[in-house]
Amino acid sequence: MLLAGLKLVRKLMRAAPMQPYFCGEIYPGEDVQNDAALLRVLSL
Repeated sequence: MLLAGLKLVRKLMRAAPMQPYFCGEIYPGEDVQNDAALLRVLSL
């Protein structure tokens, strides 16, 4: 469920209406993209 939430927040923040408020992802970062990598980050 946490993984799904993270994916949703990423999608919402990249939506056009949010662009003025979104200056980029700091953590876990743009380079962390697949589920396995995201789960590793979430388990820290």
